Amino acid sequence: FRSLPTPEDQEILKREIARHYITMDRDRIVDKLLVIRAEDEQLYQELLILMNRENPRKMADVTEKLHRALVNDDTLLRILEEVEQDRLTRSSSLSSYLTALSRPDAVNEIQRMHRSGEIRSDELGQLFSQFSPVQAAYFMRYLDDSLVQQVRNQLPGSLLTEIDKQLAAQLNHEQALIQQSNLYSSKRIEDLVPLLTTENEHKVVDLAFLYHQLSASRGGRILARSDDAEFIQLLLREMMQQEKLVESREGKTKQLTEAVSVHQENNQKVQELVSVYQRMELAELAPLVERMLVSNTIVQQHIFSPEDQIVITEEQLVLDVLNKMKPALISDLLGQLSTPRAVLLSQKLYGN
Repeated sequence: FRSLPTPEDQEILKREIARHYITMDRDRIVDKLLVIRAEDEQLYQELLILMNRENPRKMADVTEKLHRALVNDDTLLRILEEVEQDRLTRSSSLSSYLTALSRPDAVNEIQRMHRSGEIRSDELGQLFSQFSPVQAAYFMRYLDDSLVQQVRNQLPGSLLTEIDKQLAAQLNHEQALIQQSNLYSSKRIEDLVPLLTTENEHKVVDLAFLYHQLSASRGGRILARSDDAEFIQLLLREMMQQEKLVESREGKTKQLTEAVSVHQENNQKVQELVSVYQRMELAELAPLVERMLVSNTIVQQHIFSPEDQIVITEEQLVLDVLNKMKPALISDLLGQLSTPRAVLLSQKLYGN
């Protein structure tokens, strides 16, 4: 119509269309008018007026049918919009609930809610879209493979790419920690204490991972050197959280707790012996130390597994005590021992 040369020509054509349409059956008129309405609301309204002039009775029926059709279309759209809004609200609420939990608890809760039907399979994509890529990657590392595949199938490609980047970064970081723990397994305990009993070198979540890699006996010996009870409890809580995700780690926190207790008791005993030994005469101390080194009986033993045990012998007790005594006193003591015993003890004191 807009291309016709004059408004008068347009009006003539509109009247011709109205006269043509009014001859059709009512349902076909409705279909035609709905198509026109979708393209040109003004023309639609003008044709209604013109057709009503041609046949008011017929147009009364047509108008009623149009009204019902339009109401139904609008209702469906409204319902669909409400459904989509409900889904967004629900996924946002679930996301807020899950991110308020610790990450290990959130992983287990997602799996529980999915198994129980509280989270439907078709909701997984929208739910994971609410998480940050870092959170989503963490969850997908530990969720069941079948559930992860459903999530991946529902996520848009751009978001999935970002999540996969975060997933690769997390796995690389974990591999680096494993390599670090292998190095720590051969370092002197004295060197590890400042590295593994504070958050100066590692975050607590990484420390928990590292302690899971170390043997309970070695980890307990390190952690027993810490006087920060609050730090120890924080570390143990984080280790318990990580146990929820990896079955092979189960029980390690309990073992480490026991190992810390054993080593703390031993440290207390060592401190008491230091006070006693430093008050003794060399003539009395040297034979006592020599007898302990020769007999080397087991003072205390705690078994976690055949490969992981705490074994405190008299020799180890002597070494621990001497390491806390004044260097001058140690030097005098070594001079009182038999030469082979003095050489061996010196090697273990200063070369271990």
